[in-house]
Amino acid sequence: NEFLQTKDISFLKDQNFMVYTGNTPPNIEGIYILDSLRSTFNSIEKETGEIVSYRIQIYDQKNDTVALKFLSLESKDTSGGVGAFISGENNCFTVFVDEKGISANGCKYNTSSIISGCMAEKGIQNYEESSIMKNKEDKAICDEASLMPVGNIRIKEEEDKLAEKE
Repeated sequence: NEFLQTKDISFLKDQNFMVYTGNTPPNIEGIYILDSLRSTFNSIEKETGEIVSYRIQIYDQKNDTVALKFLSLESKDTSGGVGAFISGENNCFTVFVDEKGISANGCKYNTSSIISGCMAEKGIQNYEESSIMKNKEDKAICDEASLMPVGNIRIKEEEDKLAEKE
């Protein structure tokens, strides 16, 4: 598609990122808390470690699309994507989203993100997320915001393996 290339998905799979296929994904609507996120892979930045906590709202799921909003619990960073594609079957799913965001200091950016996991009683089990930084509008403001470089691929997972439903 326009925001995520097949080579990007293949690269993520090579890094053991789960991509669930199928035409019958579970209903994943809800608000989830991501409070133990860890970066497990960076393609350009060689650092891994803790990521700020945030809340993800997943809503308006219809057939193979869903909308998402992300809100940092520690700053005023926000991002979201409408019309994200969802695939999967049984309790497991993958969401492909063209995400647009704005950092606390006003940096506008665009990432291609993939979110995968399996629905469980308390939330999303084995939650993992990848982001590819596609664009930053104002270099000076964005560099100050400490956002990852354009082209960087980051893989994150919930260290406790659960994105708890709020």
